Amino acid sequence: MNNMIGMRMNAFNDTGLGEPEQDANTALMELNKGLHFAKTGEQCETIEYVSRARNIWTKS
Repeated sequence: MNNMIGMRMNAFNDTGLGEPEQDANTALMELNKGLHFAKTGEQCETIEYVSRARNIWTKS
C-alpha cells in the first residue's frame, strides 16, 4: 500500500512548497485511477490527498 501512495504522490509531483507542478487534467486522471483501487482505504487516501491539493490550488 505504501508503494501505491508513493506512486500517487509522485504522479501529482507536489514539490512540498504548496505548488503542484501537474495541471488539473493530470490531477483528475490520478483521482480517477485512485478511485479504482480495490481497497476502500486506498480510495479514501486518494480523495483526502486530492482534497488537500485542491485547497492549495484554490488559495493561489
